[in-house]
Amino acid sequence: MLAEATAALPADARRVRSVLGRFLFSGDRVFQPVGTLSGGEKTRLALAKMVLAGPNVLVLDEPTTHLDVQSRRIIGEALGAYNGTILAVTHDVDLVRDLSPTRCC
Repeated sequence: MLAEATAALPADARRVRSVLGRFLFSGDRVFQPVGTLSGGEKTRLALAKMVLAGPNVLVLDEPTTHLDVQSRRIIGEALGAYNGTILAVTHDVDLVRDLSPTRCC
């Protein structure tokens, strides 16, 4: 998993580990092969890779669907801290609140 995430930002291993930690991957878990991850873990890894790549815009279609409550919360917090533009389709009211700069709804 660490190698997969590092490919998004190869020059800064400390930042990669920090972002993976924000997405609940810490300690020896970062060395776990991607093929052994659950569906929710793969989703979290994919979003972490997008954050690491640093695009100006994220287009997300139901990014929290099929995730457990803790994963949804972590993703909401991480995306809420994202400095770029996010275009998201979601039915997750908590995610909308996390992404809203004025904490609406």
